[in-house]
Amino acid sequence: MCYGRNCAECNRCGKMDYLNRMLAKRPCRSCGREVSTSEAICPHCGARLKPDAPPPGAKGGAHG
Repeated sequence: MCYGRNCAECNRCGKMDYLNRMLAKRPCRSCGREVSTSEAICPHCGARLKPDAPPPGAKGGAHG
């Protein structure tokens, strides 16, 4: 049986890393409320949390 974040069994088998990633939270840049890092869109304000691709021209390149 798993007892959540302090589960010795999960720590031993490696599930804890996965659980920590799934349960991790960060503040939304738009509204500031805590949002799971696994979310792509803030459930509170609807802001996009994970960009699909970098904007054009974001990479530096050779000029000339």
